Amino acid sequence: DDDKVKVSSGDTADFLESQIVGGTGVTVNSDGSQITISAPPVNVQDSSDGVETTFAREFEFDAGTGLLPALDLNGTDLFIGSTDPTITLGGQTRTVLSKGTIPNTNPTLQQVVVDLPSTLFEGEHKLKVTNANGFSEGFISLSEIDFGGDASFTKLLLHADGTGQTFTDSSASAHTITANGDATQSATQSQFGGKSASFDGTGDYLSVPYSSDFDFSDQGDFTVDYWIYLLQTTKAISVPVARWQSFPTANRVWTMALTGNTGSGFTTIDFTYFNGGNRGITGTTGANASSFNFQWDTWYHIAAIRNGNSLKVYVDGVEKGSSNDLATYNITNNTGIDLRIGNGHDAGEAGTFVGYIDELRISKGVARSTKGFRSPEVPYN
Repeated sequence: DDDKVKVSSGDTADFLESQIVGGTGVTVNSDGSQITISAPPVNVQDSSDGVETTFAREFEFDAGTGLLPALDLNGTDLFIGSTDPTITLGGQTRTVLSKGTIPNTNPTLQQVVVDLPSTLFEGEHKLKVTNANGFSEGFISLSEIDFGGDASFTKLLLHADGTGQTFTDSSASAHTITANGDATQSATQSQFGGKSASFDGTGDYLSVPYSSDFDFSDQGDFTVDYWIYLLQTTKAISVPVARWQSFPTANRVWTMALTGNTGSGFTTIDFTYFNGGNRGITGTTGANASSFNFQWDTWYHIAAIRNGNSLKVYVDGVEKGSSNDLATYNITNNTGIDLRIGNGHDAGEAGTFVGYIDELRISKGVARSTKGFRSPEVPYN
């Protein structure tokens, strides 16, 4: 019963005397001598007890509070009546934050949410769940962060899965989105939902009237993230989203821009904000910005995240640039500047975006992640 083996998707392992317990994504030979992991999630179960953990994953923010990092375990027989199970992770006992039953599942699954130790980092850690029926032991990877989190912080959500030039904000704010030029929703490329917002770089963009939802001058945390698919262009700058118009005059607040066109793609992603001068990542203060080779005809997930005085930009969940300018310089505001998607430098079409944008989300009051994360695998809700 104490024999254990660590397995992952696609692995096979021979066993001598251990009893093998099958489950989702697990194939066991009829003689019980070999186990094949075909697809996650995978059951982690001790061969003698009744406690089963079907999968566990890290949530950067617990859905109940929007603030606490937490670990979500789904399984069967995790708790008995009102008795909480004892859960240890990396040898540390965790506090149960919430628990309940997941409806419409067969077999009926249960859910336990526990706090996440701040001393644990990305990698694999030993997980143990114990209740009156016994215990389960296994390993869990803390590299897969759910980048969704609490929807109450979402102030704009653009799925771009509608018809033609009728765009909808799926957040609770329900902002009006106006298509300018020939910006449209196209089925040519899509990350989620079968369509995305399409821009050809000749005067087409989406505009959203000014709202405090896009005003970051209160110096609180925020997250701006989206998917982009770049088409070949000769433009030196490409701006997916911004509150920054009539460059280089003073009509500017903040912008996310791709720069450094090499002919085969862009080399840098910037987040720049205005405070008497251009600040932020790759701003005039010489902040640390890492280049990245954005190729044509490829989907990338982009995120700019403020956490306290730290501002970071991520590409596909990997940090590519950071700045601590916010400790000294505040982000200013201009109520006359709307939000634009697909064009941030409208003078001379210098910064028009050429390609597709999907699943754009603006979150205010929350840093969706404070470290590297796994790119979203499903659309936000």
